[in-house]
Amino acid sequence: MKINWDIFQEKRCICCGRPFFPTTCTHSIENYIRTHLCPECAKEIKQRATGYCRHCGELLLDEKQILPRCGQCGDSLDLWEDFSFFAKYDGIFRELILQAKFNHNRADTKFLGELSALCFMEHNQNLEKPLQKLNIIPMPLHDRRLIHRRL
Repeated sequence: MKINWDIFQEKRCICCGRPFFPTTCTHSIENYIRTHLCPECAKEIKQRATGYCRHCGELLLDEKQILPRCGQCGDSLDLWEDFSFFAKYDGIFRELILQAKFNHNRADTKFLGELSALCFMEHNQNLEKPLQKLNIIPMPLHDRRLIHRRL
């Protein structure tokens, strides 16, 4: 009798719970995603390195466009040197954030935290001096809660 040891490589997707076998690739962030999410969920999360205003974060229609400031920012004062984020807040990425926020799901929280750290390190890999930046990671807020907080 031959034992199939591959079954011990199987993992469960932290998003949908389906079993899958992790795959690897050369890009560290994509590799990290592929080891925690099934192929169907992983293909829905893609990093967005361009296509947004580097001043306010407004998403541009063209995902490949590199623009230091959108038309609304124009000549406004710089509040920070650079702005970056991982992905658009929708689909599975949104679901993972909501599960981490409201269901206190430790697997999702760990996944998102490590993904944020990888994204931050990738974005700042060419720094010549020691890292002296502040990294702010906002948690999305529902419109009603935002109105309530403003009152």
